[in-house]
Amino acid sequence: MVRRGKNPEAFISVLANFAARAVSSGRRLCGQEKANEVFSPMAQRQHGFTVQRLHPSGYLPGSLWEEAVHDNTQTPVPDQVAFRVDFPAWLQTRTKRDRRLIDRLLLGERTGSVARAFRLSPGRIAQLRRVFAKDWQRFGESPEPEQGADERV
Repeated sequence: MVRRGKNPEAFISVLANFAARAVSSGRRLCGQEKANEVFSPMAQRQHGFTVQRLHPSGYLPGSLWEEAVHDNTQTPVPDQVAFRVDFPAWLQTRTKRDRRLIDRLLLGERTGSVARAFRLSPGRIAQLRRVFAKDWQRFGESPEPEQGADERV
């Protein structure tokens, strides 16, 4: 521009505006964003939707698993009912810290990020995951009938 006798400083706002519009329409340094990619900010603006984490606040008691099983059409209804009654009861047997940790694991967070959040080692998180699974399994087992008990139906 200088060789042509023009002052580039006079066009700074015009160039910045042009660059901002190009980025806004999906242009990148190399190529362009895909208009049908769900994570693309351009596609989200263009089609009027947003993508968020399952639970942006990280923890709201009792709602994570409820939201996850809300529209379950695969599991038989009696099993759904049993789970919706038993799971909150089982969660109440755990400490508040355990419940927060379980919620993070239910969100699908990686072992490393949960370990950092709770200041534990990844190995300990893996151990706790197994402990929780065994405890849940034991919680769901029906107690065996006492010997000599009347077994009439």
